[in-house]
Amino acid sequence: MKKLFIFTLTSFLLGACSVEEDFQANDSAVIKLTSSINPMTRGTSLDQQSTQIEAGREVGVIIDGAKSEHTNVSWSVEEDGTLTNTGNTLYWGNSDVTIYAYHPYNSNWAGTNTNESFSVSTDQSGDGYLDSDLLWVSKTQSKTTEAIALTFTHKLAKINVTLTSDDIDDLSDATISICGTNTDTNFNPITGTLSNVTTTNVLDIKAGVTTSDAYTASAIIIPQTVAANTKLIKVEHNSKVYYYTLSADKKFTTGKSYSFKLKVKEQLVELTSVSDNITDWDSEDEENEGDAEENSSILTVTLSEAGTLGNYLTEENKNTITELKIIGNINGTDIQLIRDITEHLYSTTEPAGVLSVLDLSEANIVAGGNPYKGVAPVQEISTQNNIVTDQMFEYTNLKTIILPNNITEIGGSAFEVVWNMESFVIPEGVTKLGSQAFNTCLNLKSIIIPESVEEIGEMAFSDCNLLTTITIPSKVKTISEDIFLWCHNLKTINLPDGLENIKHGAFSYCSSLETITIPSKVTSIGYNVFSGCNALTEIHCKAVTPPTADSNTFNSTLVSTCTLYVPTGSKSAYQTATGWKDFTNIVEE
Repeated sequence: MKKLFIFTLTSFLLGACSVEEDFQANDSAVIKLTSSINPMTRGTSLDQQSTQIEAGREVGVIIDGAKSEHTNVSWSVEEDGTLTNTGNTLYWGNSDVTIYAYHPYNSNWAGTNTNESFSVSTDQSGDGYLDSDLLWVSKTQSKTTEAIALTFTHKLAKINVTLTSDDIDDLSDATISICGTNTDTNFNPITGTLSNVTTTNVLDIKAGVTTSDAYTASAIIIPQTVAANTKLIKVEHNSKVYYYTLSADKKFTTGKSYSFKLKVKEQLVELTSVSDNITDWDSEDEENEGDAEENSSILTVTLSEAGTLGNYLTEENKNTITELKIIGNINGTDIQLIRDITEHLYSTTEPAGVLSVLDLSEANIVAGGNPYKGVAPVQEISTQNNIVTDQMFEYTNLKTIILPNNITEIGGSAFEVVWNMESFVIPEGVTKLGSQAFNTCLNLKSIIIPESVEEIGEMAFSDCNLLTTITIPSKVKTISEDIFLWCHNLKTINLPDGLENIKHGAFSYCSSLETITIPSKVTSIGYNVFSGCNALTEIHCKAVTPPTADSNTFNSTLVSTCTLYVPTGSKSAYQTATGWKDFTNIVEE
């Protein structure tokens, strides 16, 4: 019986290996992709590419974890959304894959975590519209024989223009252009983030006609703020030129659709605004008049007075609104109302609402109102002008938070345990991040810290387990205690040349960190800074004089497996310095 059992078990194991080998070697192991644009159901007005990428277009695909390298390869879009690989056949490896894809494909891009130049077309009356429609998606997927479904989102903004007239019968010959906008930006195909909108190419964009029954046209623009008194829309008809001029600053935001209904009067050169409406790009456009613009689960509110959000976020709609944009001043009373429907801790029930996107790009945070209640520990906190004060959005279910551009400081625990948030952009002008500002943001994959930041508090990014890369601004002199504690997937940490001190536990248990460069001006490194960094194979310390270190700065495993690179002529100094002398392999460079 024992021999029979051994034979049976061996056969089973060999069969299992065979299945695994087949999965990696035959056609069932080919990685297949299909595509759509979020969401699958919506109206088609004012859109050329609404739920599916146009057939015949190309998308760029980067895949990590496949059996072979796949960096910035063109895949062609079929009629049904299937993506056809134009490169070598790609097979599953032994682990999950992470896919990054973008449209339109650019063969000149590196397909790495770098910023690439992108420009919208100045003539979008034809293919220029599709060439300008920047789409992006990222997805991690386990092995499957099915096609992996990629749902792209729009990364730019869209302007729709509808013309009417009481005294001109036929506007079919009119040409609509978007004026006064910058046409260039940078895009990172790995993080899906935009940066550095240039101010050098302010060009007219010819919009494309999208309907025949009413004269409407659409154009795609780079997200940006266009200043008041700018001539935004130009209409040319019968040798006359008409303009629509902004009466106030207008911010155009990623993934939003801006619809302008304008009236053309033959005797006037200025266009009259009938309505001006903001909706999500991936939602049906609808006209609206008044201070509150609502489209299904999207609400845009203009507050004439701080503390009055409750007039719009009512019992009837606060349980259904998924996206909220606020224009105007907000204070503690408004903040508490937002917290009431998004807070997920210290409550006997789930949050009352489903709000996940909060857009404050055109709002101002001002002092006053009722103090909102923080939750860790529970306390009342007052708002301050232009500051995200302590605990303002901690323990909320928000996925996307867009801050006002005039913010100067982010307080302690401001976004702590906002675990649905996947990416975040800190506005230029912020100088300080408080302690635990983003602590335990478990799904945070990317964050942009502007050059204006000078101080980052302790544990600011601790337990942000999906962060893979971080760049510390040049004005930061000190890396605070436990700032990246337990960031297990953090592979790249870029430290500024002017850095002087690294406090204790700063990189503890960054278990994916493989190499790091310590700048030449660093004079001290605290204890347990590299504890648990067992994947670290290279430390490049640029300081000629060894920074003061503790005997526990580097763990016992690290000093025996990691190579320490030091400046030429300083090896002997490192061989006698506390902490540094424990390295078995010190190399001058």
